[in-house]
Amino acid sequence: MATDSLEEFLAGIDEEGTHECIVDNVQLVTSSKDGRVWCVFKYVVDDENSDINGEEISEMYQDFSHLKKDDLKDFTASERTAMRRAVRRKQERLESLNVSEDKLNNFNDWDSLAGLRVSVTVEVSSSTKDDENGRPVKTKYVNVRSVTLL
Repeated sequence: MATDSLEEFLAGIDEEGTHECIVDNVQLVTSSKDGRVWCVFKYVVDDENSDINGEEISEMYQDFSHLKKDDLKDFTASERTAMRRAVRRKQERLESLNVSEDKLNNFNDWDSLAGLRVSVTVEVSSSTKDDENGRPVKTKYVNVRSVTLL
């Protein structure tokens, strides 16, 4: 059945599941809005039998590697706890890409990760919120659950 809009067509594509991918790039990006630094991992689906072959899947983790130890005293205990969790999640992703444990805290060789073949498992969820005119708008989220080196 043909659909009338690109939105309806894209909604019918199911990203959920496990996909063979290639790491396209990994980079640190500073938000122009609030100055936060993010480590962004981008994967490209590399499976000719998939409806989403060639599509990009991305994930990001807040990065604190630019902070010095003295900077941490400016944060509350709960903020420091959240920071430790974010650092651990980024380190776990780097470990899944075969970065050795002794390099996790100071890793900056992002280009070395490009081209790696990985298996990416994603979960799709959605939420509906009203826009400024009171009309419901559905937003689809693609969450990376795991990445395994092939």
